Amino acid sequence: MKHFSTYQVDPATILHVTSSGTHDSVKPTLLFLHFWGGSSRTYFSTISHLSPKFHCIAVDFRGWGSSTGPAMPTLYSTSLVEDMLKGNKSAKAAWPEHAMGEDIVEQAEKINVPVLVIGGGKDIVEPVDRLRKEVLGRISGAELEVIEGSGHLLPVEYPELVARNIEDFTARIIA
Repeated sequence: MKHFSTYQVDPATILHVTSSGTHDSVKPTLLFLHFWGGSSRTYFSTISHLSPKFHCIAVDFRGWGSSTGPAMPTLYSTSLVEDMLKGNKSAKAAWPEHAMGEDIVEQAEKINVPVLVIGGGKDIVEPVDRLRKEVLGRISGAELEVIEGSGHLLPVEYPELVARNIEDFTARIIA
């Protein structure tokens, strides 16, 4: 079952958060962040496959989906994320140190946790070769799964395959 919450960040901004699955000490929390122009709904089909086994959280960035506030790239910063996740400890724990809109290339080499990258075989925005070079080449032990028929919007195009890849990866790292 989906649970919808809102968090008042400032007088003009209310952020919308969707959570599914039961939060407990056994189930890992998965945090889903939408692409530019998307919303938490981008992941609803993927989350429906994962929520029986995981606690899933999806957020709407400022100005997107059901969140209010201007949809400006300058607002996507670490401080925004900190504001957004103040009321949700599970989401905060699952959040990477840096996020969308910031140049994290140099930070990528410092990542020392398991990382799964899922790429679309027909993605012209972030081609698989670039993912191999720019992501896997910088993050020790990162894994790449390619969904051959997909373009850039994998959770929209192939939600079940995205969910299966996440579930398989998570099972390997928890075992």
